[in-house]
Amino acid sequence: MANPLLVEADKLSKAGDHAGAIKLYDKLIEGNPKKNTFYAFRGEEKAKNGDMDGAIADFDKADQLSPSELPFGTMFQARTLNEMGKKEEALKLLEKKMEENPKRAQYIMGAYEMLKQETK
Repeated sequence: MANPLLVEADKLSKAGDHAGAIKLYDKLIEGNPKKNTFYAFRGEEKAKNGDMDGAIADFDKADQLSPSELPFGTMFQARTLNEMGKKEEALKLLEKKMEENPKRAQYIMGAYEMLKQETK
């Protein structure tokens, strides 16, 4: 069964209430501070709410907490930038992250190639 706070945060986000969604993600993180996805989701909401510095901090935290080599926060950050019409910035981010962490490069390369070919 899905976490009710997570469901409500998603509803608020879809309704455009990003500040409300952030508050719910704050509560989720308070209850489970090691859950990387909560930081990634909150980062996405912060970006949509105009707080890119806060968003980047959350995306980085999501990467730090990732249980595998999958750079979850980086992927969310690139997707968010692309959705905001900042495709070139998203591509540069992915390039930088591949250089910084070769172990994670194989995961990032797929997203990079897909984004590069996208006509959006």
